[in-house]
Amino acid sequence: MHVLTLPNFHYKEVNIVKEMLQWSQVIVHIRKPLLSQNELRDYLSKFTDRQREQIILHGHPDVAREYGIYKIHYSTIMRKRNTPQALRNASVVSTSTHSWTEFNGLGLPIQMAFIGPIFPSISKPGYRQVSCIASESRSNFQVKAIALGGLCSANVSELSNANYDNFAFCGAIWQADSPITEAKRCYELTQNIQNIYSASRI
Repeated sequence: MHVLTLPNFHYKEVNIVKEMLQWSQVIVHIRKPLLSQNELRDYLSKFTDRQREQIILHGHPDVAREYGIYKIHYSTIMRKRNTPQALRNASVVSTSTHSWTEFNGLGLPIQMAFIGPIFPSISKPGYRQVSCIASESRSNFQVKAIALGGLCSANVSELSNANYDNFAFCGAIWQADSPITEAKRCYELTQNIQNIYSASRI
């Protein structure tokens, strides 16, 4: 399961992120475009070396390396501005796509990519789902497809038979009355989906 932070702050954000980082197979995307580099350094310093192993930092590859983070997310714009060799400086590179045509055109060093929005966005009101998002359009299986956009505990099971390798959550968690409760529900559901998917491939 992937979890994205909001650009702004939830008042218990660091504690919530630390709680989620205790769960196996959870990756947290630190996405703070409004922070200066020094503010970002202060934010990252709140996590241990072990916790940072499960963090993907959006942008700021130089700051990431200072804190032993080698998983970097490049936005579509950043990805197109950098050469493949520049992207290889990270051990894991993720990016964003908004159509299967865009996703299917990806290759190494990109290892995983968001595809969406699958459902109308929760964290970005008015940012609606893509009409051609049907997973049958996927032909690229070298890059992991991470479903994103409007996912929550109430709808993620609708994707149980789709060609997604993992699932990402944002607004459903941070806007919930109890972010940890919602995150646990999403975590359990995605674990079940992935176990079923793995069993079907044996």
